Amino acid sequence: METAEKKVVLITGSVQKEIVPALAPYFNVRQWRGDGVMPLTELEKQIGSADALMLAYHSKLPAAVIAQGKQLHLIVQHFVGYEDVDIAESFIP
Repeated sequence: METAEKKVVLITGSVQKEIVPALAPYFNVRQWRGDGVMPLTELEKQIGSADALMLAYHSKLPAAVIAQGKQLHLIVQHFVGYEDVDIAESFIP
């Protein structure tokens, strides 16, 4: 029996330590481990293969980057608020 490939969750920086282990059995989790949050240039490279995007605190998500996430089904923030997300462009039909 063929096993379906796990969906990709891209995390743009540090999140609570329990999150990645909780997601790992169900998803292919790719997390930015560099200083601060994932630079937009790196996010632009990786967003195209992500099914879900989890924004770490202080992550920016402009419309141009959202548009490159052709297979995104979900965008979540690991913090309160949405001032750093281009809301008008984040609705996925």
